[in-house]
Amino acid sequence: MDIDNSTEQFFLDINWYFTDPYNRLCIVASAGGILPNFLYEENNQNDEFHNIVNELPERFENGRNTNLIQAIVDFDPENLNQYFRDFDSLAKKGFYVYDKINLSNPEETNYLLVTYPIYNTETDSFPVKPGDLELIPRINISLISRTNESFDNTNFNSIDLVSLLNSQKKQY
Repeated sequence: MDIDNSTEQFFLDINWYFTDPYNRLCIVASAGGILPNFLYEENNQNDEFHNIVNELPERFENGRNTNLIQAIVDFDPENLNQYFRDFDSLAKKGFYVYDKINLSNPEETNYLLVTYPIYNTETDSFPVKPGDLELIPRINISLISRTNESFDNTNFNSIDLVSLLNSQKKQY
């Protein structure tokens, strides 16, 4: 993906990816807005990883953030199923899916976990080839609090993902 200027980012709905220290796969739907710096680097491989994601099968169950309607600004509950359609599919592929809290504000950098995969790390195989993880950034803090038996509600706190990714040392 080549973004020519800083204003172009406000008109593009880009999915960008990263992992945490436990290789939990995360996807962020930009909904048009500020993007993390790594997407502007010449060697960024976000598009290549996106192509891999598109080819992955849906293998897992998924869960949803039940507080989403109250948390996202101007959310229309009439479109709930349509809103979740693509996000649920990504979670079923093994991704923790984040969306912007204020969809109408392109300056917004706070995101919320909207849907997540349900799997057992002891019995389910990892969704992507380990070498493919080298295509996306890895952050050095864990955003996801989960065990095979439970998924903690603290996962649904908003977080400034753009600033978080920008503050991380290059680890890919």
